[in-house]
Amino acid sequence: MKTMLGPVCLSLIVPLAGQASFVTYGQGCNNRGIPPVLPLTIHAQGVPALGKSIEISVHGGPTFSVPYHFNKLFFTGVSRSSYLGWPLPLQIPPWMMNYTGNCDLLCSREIVEPVNPATVQIHIPQEPRLIGAKLYHQWYIWYFVTGSFPDSFSIVSNGGEMTIGL
Repeated sequence: MKTMLGPVCLSLIVPLAGQASFVTYGQGCNNRGIPPVLPLTIHAQGVPALGKSIEISVHGGPTFSVPYHFNKLFFTGVSRSSYLGWPLPLQIPPWMMNYTGNCDLLCSREIVEPVNPATVQIHIPQEPRLIGAKLYHQWYIWYFVTGSFPDSFSIVSNGGEMTIGL
């Protein structure tokens, strides 16, 4: 899936001087192995430079053989310090994640995209005003057994900070 930064997103960004980079931060879920799930980790391939594309993916998840289905959401935000007036990171209540618990929202969610497979390609326009702009990303995955809500659970990845540069 390709995503292009559009006018709505551009109006939310205050450009600052900087070099193109993608760094990870924080920890999404610390589920202590119940259920047996590897932490989700966000990865990037490429550099968020003007006129280029960067591919952001997620790795990890369940380590058991039950036939779970899953839905993936990709969050993009303009802040890693607050969301709707709440300070970040924001601990997600355990009942929202079912029995996984210990999960943090690490970025604001101005854009929420349903994604399958777990890879997003973002094209950075050739627009000099974007140099230094920062966007923040996080993955959310809901695992479920069809028709069995009590056996569902959700986990989130660590965060990714993307700085647009040359």
